[in-house]
Amino acid sequence: MSHPNPTKRIRFAEWRVTDTQYAHQLWGDPQVTRYISKNGYSEAAIQDRLALEVTSQAADGVQYWPLLTPKGDLIGCCGLQQREAHAYELGYHLRPQYWGRGYATEAARAVVAFAVAFSDAQTLVARHHPDNLPSQHILVAKLGFTYTHHEVYPPTGLVTPSYQLPLTHPQPTTHLRFGEWQAGMGLLAAQLWGDPQVTAKITKHGFTPAMITARLTQEVASLKHTGVQYWPLFTAKGELVGACGLHYQAAGIYELGYHLRPKFWHQGLAEEAARAVVTFARQVLQAKALTAGHHPENFASKQIITNLGFTYTHDALYAPTGRLSPNYRLAL
Repeated sequence: MSHPNPTKRIRFAEWRVTDTQYAHQLWGDPQVTRYISKNGYSEAAIQDRLALEVTSQAADGVQYWPLLTPKGDLIGCCGLQQREAHAYELGYHLRPQYWGRGYATEAARAVVAFAVAFSDAQTLVARHHPDNLPSQHILVAKLGFTYTHHEVYPPTGLVTPSYQLPLTHPQPTTHLRFGEWQAGMGLLAAQLWGDPQVTAKITKHGFTPAMITARLTQEVASLKHTGVQYWPLFTAKGELVGACGLHYQAAGIYELGYHLRPKFWHQGLAEEAARAVVTFARQVLQAKALTAGHHPENFASKQIITNLGFTYTHDALYAPTGRLSPNYRLAL
């Protein structure tokens, strides 16, 4: 796929060398370029920008794609530019008549979905002019980016705020950071799933060494094939807290789950991690719904799931324990 899917109000196209009229409508407007250039775009700068987008699509498979209404009117552009291996910058430029109407957020969400599904991106970065507070709101409140640092943006000469959005795991929280299970993490896996207190409510007889290896293999494969797993959780000092994440169920539907080591129980960390995972599901995966379940005697998990906004749907047999377990759903 060469560009994002259309949205309710927007269809994505691709810049061609012949699109000079559209290029002038967009980058020839001083209101568009006031936040991305010191002195606006000259005729030569417009042509250079158009050539840059065409070249970017050919070389990297991405560009700041032109945005069109269903009738073919130019809204602006929104897309990606590769910055380094597996890292892409998200950006957008809209014509003034489309400001303040949700088009930037709508387009950017489609671009994030494209990055997750159709590119090798692992991280998105973004920045905005220090006076462009609407863009700050879109990046942080709407898309889930987090601030990382300030740096000079040469086209304006200004020090601008920069942001990051991981695409392969949730953002860090106040007390936790998310990692990714890899094949060589057997000792960490054993710390978690080798503890009978951890597995008491997720299996009948605990995890054997072979089961621990199989579970680690499952999580690694899950991330590779579906983009999610029960990600390992660490403290700021690198100590393993447990795991919390998602398993794919159907298109747009994921199961939420978590397993914590006993020394980290009853500290609010499971709920803290789960909230970050829900945010990731909503903002990055743009999931339709999440499901969750718990052992019928695990009242702490019931409280966490309820606090997250899930609603009870039914009881179902959970084969690893052989017990009927309550099941829940959260519409996103």
